[in-house]
Amino acid sequence: MFLYRGKVLGTRAMSYDMRQLERMNARLQRKINILKMFTDHQKFNYEQPKMTYDRETGDVHIHDPKDDIKEKRIINSIDEVFEQKKALFAEAGLDADGLPKDQKPEDVDPSDIAKKLKLVAE
Repeated sequence: MFLYRGKVLGTRAMSYDMRQLERMNARLQRKINILKMFTDHQKFNYEQPKMTYDRETGDVHIHDPKDDIKEKRIINSIDEVFEQKKALFAEAGLDADGLPKDQKPEDVDPSDIAKKLKLVAE
């Protein structure tokens, strides 16, 4: 015998019938679907799609903004970090310390270096 909220229940008190199980399963599936929806639409940045019209053929081509998203590169080791840094500095014309190769360190403006690196990184 079991006690439930002060009432004495029989031995079958802990069993469920099929309708209760289906309701519990449906409730659980709704919660899982809501969680999936929140993770899928975690970043909702709507951008209106751009369209181009071809006058010769009369076709309209829709450019989806999701196709233009660049994949971010995943760096797996410190060696890759140093290689990326070296390539970035070489493209911007900087030495290993991040200073311009053709100027004296006293004459360097840090905001100019930041602008160069920002342009190169894009």
